[in-house]
Amino acid sequence: MKTCFFHLENEIDSLNPSLVFLLGKQVASFVLNKYGINEYSLDDDFFYESFEVENLKFIPIHHPSYILVYKRKRLQEYIKNIENIINECLLEKQGKTIDNQLDIQTNMNNLVPA
Repeated sequence: MKTCFFHLENEIDSLNPSLVFLLGKQVASFVLNKYGINEYSLDDDFFYESFEVENLKFIPIHHPSYILVYKRKRLQEYIKNIENIINECLLEKQGKTIDNQLDIQTNMNNLVPA
């Protein structure tokens, strides 16, 4: 992880995602620590918290292999909660776009002809 972290940073810079899932405790701890976040938890009911760094949300989640081995009976719940996170992020992003469009329209309406 230490050797390859710069690859993650390069991908984030080039792809400009809104959301990055950190799969598993080891990855989550390493990446969040790089951004100065030292405390987080992986909720047993799959309600995950997000950490915003420079307009990018990092969300530590259980690694899928952990779910398949130890929580297989709850796989659909895990998937559903991750889908909800993605949908919330999309709605939030869409809301920001609509707000920006409204701000532009308001500014255009407030222009005074010279």
